[in-house]
Amino acid sequence: MAGAVDSGASDAAMSDEEMAVVARGVQLLPDPDGKESYPIVTFSWLLLYKQYDDHLKAAALKQYVKWCLTEGQAFNESLGYVRLAPQVIAHTMAAVDRIR
Repeated sequence: MAGAVDSGASDAAMSDEEMAVVARGVQLLPDPDGKESYPIVTFSWLLLYKQYDDHLKAAALKQYVKWCLTEGQAFNESLGYVRLAPQVIAHTMAAVDRIR
């Protein structure tokens, strides 16, 4: 079936070397194997300030992004996305925690 996504792609784990690339803001992964696999996968990016004048806005934004990284991951497959690797989630949570 054309356009089908190989569900095995969501099980991929990232090596420490791949995680170091993510930490620099670049992610390079080969196209997934499989006859019905969808090629080329990338992150969706969210650009945030390190500090907000409105502390309530900062708190709400942090809460939303943390939800996306935790409970929100349960919606990925039904929307045609793969789950983020645990290392990516941990790295991003640490960055969100630094927002003031």
